[in-house]
Amino acid sequence: MDRETILCTLNIKTMKKPGTQKKLGDCIHIITELKTEDAIAYLDQDDDDEVEEPYMTQAFATGRTFFLSLLGSIVTTIYFNQASLGFLRTIVTTVDSEDFEIGLNEQGFHFMASDSSFTAESRSGIEVRPSRAVMHRRSCIELLSVSESPLKDIFTATVYCLTPPNLVL
Repeated sequence: MDRETILCTLNIKTMKKPGTQKKLGDCIHIITELKTEDAIAYLDQDDDDEVEEPYMTQAFATGRTFFLSLLGSIVTTIYFNQASLGFLRTIVTTVDSEDFEIGLNEQGFHFMASDSSFTAESRSGIEVRPSRAVMHRRSCIELLSVSESPLKDIFTATVYCLTPPNLVL
């Protein structure tokens, strides 16, 4: 299914830059879209890591490959355009900012499940009447850095720069 896409990507990566012996794959950042996740194994033939999950491969982790699956497309979009995170947050939770959510709760509009462990006072620092003291929790979407808590202790990686020094295109 992805045969033509993979062959085209591999051909571009192995072509030589005119006047030099550098491969174009080292100079041009190629982003490849695959229809099936298993086809990613054919893109990085020099990658010796045997990984079962396509999302753990070097091609996906460096942003050179993404899949037609919804989650893969969303993650790729957010990686390249962080402003899209606010749009996605609005679609999923119907609220783009925490201040707006607090305002809705104070006015009595509760669109989410009740959670008695949080009160409006502890969350916003605003006094509210006892009848409205129960906060409702909404699902939340956040962009987390792997170099900060809580993911800092989970991920350990070394960053490699694939761009040759003194590259002029």
